[in-house]
Amino acid sequence: MKISNKLALKLWVLMSIFTVGDVFAQNTTPVAATAVVASCAQQNPQNFIQGTVDQVLNILQADAAEMTSNFPKIQQDIANYLQPLIGIQVMSQFVVPGPLWSGASVSDQTAFQSAFFNYIVNTYSSAFQQYSPQQQSIQVFPPRTWQCGQTNNVQVNLLIVNKANSAGNIPISFILMPNANSWLLIDFIVSNVDAISNIQSQIQSMNAATLAALTVAISNHNASPINN
Repeated sequence: MKISNKLALKLWVLMSIFTVGDVFAQNTTPVAATAVVASCAQQNPQNFIQGTVDQVLNILQADAAEMTSNFPKIQQDIANYLQPLIGIQVMSQFVVPGPLWSGASVSDQTAFQSAFFNYIVNTYSSAFQQYSPQQQSIQVFPPRTWQCGQTNNVQVNLLIVNKANSAGNIPISFILMPNANSWLLIDFIVSNVDAISNIQSQIQSMNAATLAALTVAISNHNASPINN
């Protein structure tokens, strides 16, 4: 069959349009399909714990000369650093019986949180007196379940390694709650002893009838020389 010049021209124009369209699609589709993935701003919980440990060790090193002569100063320096990193309001509600907490005024709750924070520092900071970088090292492990941006709590494990005898290793687990793009410490477990459960037992033994009375009992405990 013979094709006229006019028909051949029309076919050539149509083929050119389709060919140019294919080339255009091939060149532009990848650009159009490229998605901008938003970066996650949440801090890695392992880095949070590692940074906290490093800073506490820096404080101990800076105050090394006062380790035996003025340990309360070291306690205060550590407390000042740790205070914004600890979820003291959450921890307070963990350890105080529900009716005692809900029946208290806001001012009584605030006073308890302050005394309770000092109680934690006084109870556990004495362990820092035993730490020696010559005899021990600290390893911080990544959490098993964390995904950047998650809203549930995570656990970060740490091991204080006794360089001379592995039987003296001390495992510590930190329970962290998301706080904006960072974390708050709300519980910790030392050698399989849960801090919150341990403190709950101590608070129950104080037999306080009100939160205000409990605050007084804890403050007296903090002030006792045997606990400092």
